[in-house]
Amino acid sequence: MHGFLNINKPAGLTSHDVVHRVRKWTGVKHVGHGGTLDPAATGVLPLGLGHGTRLLEFLPNLKVYQAGIEFGVATDTYDAAGTMTSEKDPGYLTLEQVETALGRYVGKIAQQPPPYSALRFQGTRMYHLARRGVAVEAPPRPVRIDHITVTRWDPPVAWTVVQCGRGTYMRSLAHDIGRDLGCGAHLRDLVRLQDGEFRLEESIDLERLHEAVEAKDTASLLASLDAPVKGWPAIRLTGSEERDVLQGRTLCANERRITGEMVPQPVQRCRAHALNGGLIALLQRPSDDPCWHPFKVFPPD
Repeated sequence: MHGFLNINKPAGLTSHDVVHRVRKWTGVKHVGHGGTLDPAATGVLPLGLGHGTRLLEFLPNLKVYQAGIEFGVATDTYDAAGTMTSEKDPGYLTLEQVETALGRYVGKIAQQPPPYSALRFQGTRMYHLARRGVAVEAPPRPVRIDHITVTRWDPPVAWTVVQCGRGTYMRSLAHDIGRDLGCGAHLRDLVRLQDGEFRLEESIDLERLHEAVEAKDTASLLASLDAPVKGWPAIRLTGSEERDVLQGRTLCANERRITGEMVPQPVQRCRAHALNGGLIALLQRPSDDPCWHPFKVFPPD
């Protein structure tokens, strides 16, 4: 089984918990996820199965979240699951103040990860250190926030939609906004609405997946192996070209055979499909090279 599942992660499970269940139910050895969601968060969790795990890195760098930010209470985990560290009446806040403060975080910023995170500090997960009372501070990381929209202001909670790049911590955003406004804040609720091309309205819950596995009817739930790279140009190979590419040999093909827009850049990339339509390789070539070189090959079972 090779491809992708668009899972709607429930609250209470870690992303690894979901991976473990899918691996157990399907019997697929290689299963990986496209970006961690905190246990309390819900929403889109793309899973790569089989060869799909080798394509997770190509998921588009785009995530969309619905985030509820509650003002007046700060916590040690920066979310509702943590212990309160400060409390202040946020009654003076206005929607305009909140929107102005949030607007300062749009763009490329340096974000401080929360102390309770899966990042490693000197080889140890930060949440393990935090639980032992060891105070450490990870260096700020560059992240990208495209836009933040307040969809509902229900004091003391601002309901927002945030579009951003990978690696952005919504918990840190909530904490930082509360600090800036002088009353503290934490992330009350988080739903991932989109991860790359995978959207919440097209996702499946674990119960439905389990039923499909039991009925041996998972094909309709599985997105194609090339889902993360569907925007790349593609070439359909002949039988002899398939064999050559699967053995790592270069492909010198007339560019007119390639469908899709070729983006001018130092290294160009495209998908290579077998006669039956299945993805068998990703190819690349320098702009001054007439031949394509396989850099990821997906041999059939």
